[in-house]
Amino acid sequence: MKGIDVNGTKGPVDWPRVRAAGFEFAFLKASEGRTFDDERFGFNRRAAKAAGLTVGAYHYARPDNNTPEAEARHFLRVARPKRGDLLPVLDWETAPPTGAWAVKFLHAVENAIGAAPILYTFPDFLRRTGSFPALGRFPLWYARYGPNDGQVHPATPPPAFRFAVHQFTSRGRVPGVGGNVDLNLLKLDSLRPLVFEPSGGGGAGGPTIGPPESDEESPEDTELPENPEGEGFAGRALENDEEREGLEAEDYETVPTET
Repeated sequence: MKGIDVNGTKGPVDWPRVRAAGFEFAFLKASEGRTFDDERFGFNRRAAKAAGLTVGAYHYARPDNNTPEAEARHFLRVARPKRGDLLPVLDWETAPPTGAWAVKFLHAVENAIGAAPILYTFPDFLRRTGSFPALGRFPLWYARYGPNDGQVHPATPPPAFRFAVHQFTSRGRVPGVGGNVDLNLLKLDSLRPLVFEPSGGGGAGGPTIGPPESDEESPEDTELPENPEGEGFAGRALENDEEREGLEAEDYETVPTET
């Protein structure tokens, strides 16, 4: 099963064409840092769901600027995960690769929605982050492009992680999406383990932060501020061909352990 991920900078997406091309799920950028909301998130979510895709929201972390708790609150206010959506995602690729920051963010979201969110990252950043015992319980969306030719290829994340989704190229071509697009392959038997099924209330182990709202869309979905923290997008750290080989080296012999 294949899916795509997009952010607002991709512009308009013809979601019925994406679905007709055989893609079944999509991750959509919702927010970044603690101030930026993706300008097309609300529209993309409604249109992709209407076309028959299973959708989920991701948050581009800025650990260089903010606390994980502040970013988790912001993300949940924007993403408002709903029953049947894909689990929310932490897009973890901006330095510093502090394991404690990522763990706190993921726990904050988990405590708010009662389900473990997904961790997105790439090999070098995952290695430098470390904290595998704490992070390994979260489903892993793993970016490793290999030849980056649009074709599926092997990837081997650390065995401590549940390999859920492989982002295997940033140079895919999909009807209905302009230019290159990230392509993803589901590594599980079905999407079901990655689908949000709220059980009511937050999870044990911490306070609830911004519980999911109702299915009613807010008019504020399209009234969004400028982004003072920069434009991030999943996979941007791997776009340079000359650097990708080193960034994608799956060398996990020595990693930080502090959480």
